[in-house]
Amino acid sequence: MARWYQRGHLPGGEACLHPAFSGQRGLKQAALWFLFVLFIPLIGVLVYLIARGGKMHEHAARQAQQQDREFRASVQEAAGSQGSADQLAKLADLRDRGVITAEEFERGKAKILAA
Repeated sequence: MARWYQRGHLPGGEACLHPAFSGQRGLKQAALWFLFVLFIPLIGVLVYLIARGGKMHEHAARQAQQQDREFRASVQEAAGSQGSADQLAKLADLRDRGVITAEEFERGKAKILAA
């Protein structure tokens, strides 16, 4: 009784891919099967890229903009850089609420403008 792995061998001792692919017709079937297995996933990937390619670009652009905003915010936070106008506005607010005196406001103002 011949087993399936024994039937897969050709007379010269060479093994074929599968017993069903032995002979001339079998080699054609093996070639077609190989092309099918190779190209169907490739066609699927190409169809996906064509259908979703634009959205992938939009998503990448949005992500890059978000990363840029986060980077700029972290740099400004690390540098502690507030504009002089913002600092003066805060000092004026403190003066208006009575937290600091007019003299302290003028000293702070001179320090900010000198920097």
